[in-house]
Amino acid sequence: MIEKIVICITIFIIFSFIGFIVEQINDRGKEHYSHIIGNIPFLPIYGIGAVFAFLLSLYIESPYLQLLIITMIIVPFEYISGILCNNIYKKECWDYKNSLKYIDIPHTIVFVGSTFILTRFFVLLNL
Repeated sequence: MIEKIVICITIFIIFSFIGFIVEQINDRGKEHYSHIIGNIPFLPIYGIGAVFAFLLSLYIESPYLQLLIITMIIVPFEYISGILCNNIYKKECWDYKNSLKYIDIPHTIVFVGSTFILTRFFVLLNL
């Protein structure tokens, strides 16, 4: 049990940082909203999605089904988070102009792929 908690925290931290890097590369310095909590380069929305995907993948053995379910978690999560951010902060937290307003296909592919690889790694270690 403790190992799974440590793994969830690790996944959260890793993917929150990866999310920050991906957004910085995509934004090329533009500030749509604050990417940084305090002075830490961190984007928790990525970490939360990855932890949910990891926890679900612990109960599913088929890697193809894992990939499908991870995708089914991340895409609506990104969409709903975009709507909630707009309603809570009363401004667009992100708006992918060349894609579907709150969902960016290249971001989604990178995030789903990296989440799948990392969750498979931990599941294969039987953690």
